[in-house]
Amino acid sequence: MADAMDCDRQALRIEPDSAETHNSMGTALKDLGQLQEAVATYRRAVALKPNCADAHFSLGFALMGPRQFYDAVITYQFGVRGKALR
Repeated sequence: MADAMDCDRQALRIEPDSAETHNSMGTALKDLGQLQEAVATYRRAVALKPNCADAHFSLGFALMGPRQFYDAVITYQFGVRGKALR
């Protein structure tokens, strides 16, 4: 997982506004048990690309860990709408 984060960090140095890379880094952070950091990183991905369903789904899943169910449901709904907009 540390390797994935190193790759994501390098990619963000080159393209700091990549929603996909922020989403990938959020997943690495989540897998390492760093949920607060993962949520913040997923939120950045969503802010950069509001119609990115994958980022919304990832954020929703991460919000389930700290039992933020309402926020998770709202986020999933945005993700479904994003999928429909593709």
